[in-house]
Amino acid sequence: MKHLDGKSLASVLKGVLALVWLGLILGIVFVIGLVLWSFVNGELVGSDKVVISAQGLAFFIPVTDTLAFAVFRRVDLVITVLPLMVVSLFITHQLRCLLSTLSTHPFATENVVRIRRIGYAFIAFGFFNSLASFMTGWYLLPLLSVPSVEVQARFSLYPSVLIAGAIIILLGQVFGHGTNLQDDHDLTI
Repeated sequence: MKHLDGKSLASVLKGVLALVWLGLILGIVFVIGLVLWSFVNGELVGSDKVVISAQGLAFFIPVTDTLAFAVFRRVDLVITVLPLMVVSLFITHQLRCLLSTLSTHPFATENVVRIRRIGYAFIAFGFFNSLASFMTGWYLLPLLSVPSVEVQARFSLYPSVLIAGAIIILLGQVFGHGTNLQDDHDLTI
């Protein structure tokens, strides 16, 4: 691997991924703790308004049913934030395992599987994020009161995440071909 002032790029990436790993674990613990604390305390930190951002604007929409909105905030943390953090933790774990083998045996079959898993996790992340966004909008519709404004929940996919996942899976296929070539090379020597 390339060197950066005496340290290899892989060791720098390992350090960064270790920090991301720790941050995600702490984030997951924090979200679970916040939800549990809200059940004991009866409230979540926040207001009784929904903030919708679009193209440099922020709309602060009052909620008609504050109790239902308090329940929504708990459910939203559990349904949207927590699973996305878990998928991010999975991707980070796969990257850490991949980096740990790059210096010794990069063209291992396990690495091909790891790269494909990362690609599939990206695609799952994209679909789940789209579904969670739709469910959030669908749940909030009856709670919003905006005179003379029509509000709809819409399902939309994030194509950049899906394309990135497909490219990562394709790179896994190419890496698999490189693994086969490495195996052939090892057998001929």
